[in-house]
Amino acid sequence: MKKLLFILIILILTGLGAWFWVTGNNIPIVETVLNNLPFGSEENIQPTTDDQQPFGTDSQTQNEESGIQVSAAGKFIQISNAPVAGFVILKTVRYVDRATGHIYDFNFTTKEKIKITNQTLPKIYEARFKPDGNTVLFRYLKNDSDSVENLSLVLTPPKATSTSLFTITSTFLRGYTGPIVINSPFTNWAFSEGSKTVVYTKPQSDAPGYAYFTTANGGLSKILGPLNGLVVNVNSVGNRILYSYMEDGKTKLFAKNFTGGKVVKILPATLADKCAWSTKDAGSVMCAVPKDGIGMDEPENWYRGNTYFSDRIWLYDTDTEVAELIAESMNLDIYQPKLSPSEDYLVFIDRNDLSLWALKLE
Repeated sequence: MKKLLFILIILILTGLGAWFWVTGNNIPIVETVLNNLPFGSEENIQPTTDDQQPFGTDSQTQNEESGIQVSAAGKFIQISNAPVAGFVILKTVRYVDRATGHIYDFNFTTKEKIKITNQTLPKIYEARFKPDGNTVLFRYLKNDSDSVENLSLVLTPPKATSTSLFTITSTFLRGYTGPIVINSPFTNWAFSEGSKTVVYTKPQSDAPGYAYFTTANGGLSKILGPLNGLVVNVNSVGNRILYSYMEDGKTKLFAKNFTGGKVVKILPATLADKCAWSTKDAGSVMCAVPKDGIGMDEPENWYRGNTYFSDRIWLYDTDTEVAELIAESMNLDIYQPKLSPSEDYLVFIDRNDLSLWALKLE
């Protein structure tokens, strides 16, 4: 009996010692990984246990006046905790509140947000700004029906300094309103923005997809396909394209330079829609890559909101074929990423709750 008691005491002391050793050597998450990986490497970088910390813990502070949440390292900023319908990056971030249709400006420097319109237009499910931010297209369901209403708003800045509210001129868009971009009996198209318009068939993992440049007469010039689950992302100049597709149950990611025709495979792979091209460095593209990979029935399940990812942010140089891990994303599912004009911020929507975020890069 004494021998058994002695063994139990030894086991307990050993367990306590191991526990103190592990907790005493807990390594905090690192925002930037200094080592670069060449394209084609299958190396899997495992996150530390600290990357699960949500906002509301000691790792973040909150601006009491603006309600803006900032991580302790100052890297991730939650611009809006309410769902947004769309945004554009100017000197500020201009975005639309999904529930009310109100438009706000967020200042990167002061972390303040200002309401610039006060006209309530509820349940805006999509908002698309022109690059100058002074015109926005609202899309919403009319009277809770299945009928989609398109409303164009022109924003005029206030002349008086006593108010921050812009003057709004609104126009309902119905039927033909401008030049024909594409003339096709097939209606299930998606678009990639840039100086050259690229259209592609809406992606489905088990169906071949195609991508085309549009021509001046409304025709199509094929550039990619057939590739299952094809998603494309063209740069602003229109001379480089990032594309992802599904092959043998795995997502593949490639970049093509139309000048010279060079094609490079990119690893780790992600959906092309989760990337933003640099305008300062023509060959660079910043992407959100799911930590646990991408399943077989993608990207359609992700677009439908049936699956969600937790991402890391990578910077790919498609000229030197080098990949650099920039940051962990604290379980954010990054959607519609855009780089600020000076490329010191990456702004995006979290698909989990449609909140708006920014990642400070410099």
